[in-house]
Amino acid sequence: MQSVVHIESSSDLVSVFNSDSGVIIDVRTTDDFSLGHIRNAINLDLMSPDFADFFADLNRNTELFVYCMDGIRSKVAVSILNEMGFKHMVILTNGIETWDGTLLS
Repeated sequence: MQSVVHIESSSDLVSVFNSDSGVIIDVRTTDDFSLGHIRNAINLDLMSPDFADFFADLNRNTELFVYCMDGIRSKVAVSILNEMGFKHMVILTNGIETWDGTLLS
């Protein structure tokens, strides 16, 4: 069974996402990522032709936290990851532009 949880704040993230075993994925461009990102995030540009390659060998039960600038690209990414069989995803509803600033690098 697949689940997608939508969150809006860092406190929501802490309550629903296990950062010890999950993977934080920033689907923005490398330029956007370099301006600031959530701590421990991996930058995987959704528009890159290699986007899906990272996930090919990843366990489908791995918890994924996906975000972008405004929430649009992350919704597309979650749709792709659903099709790939990932079961547990958390999405930052309105993107990092509305993030409260905690956990940023």
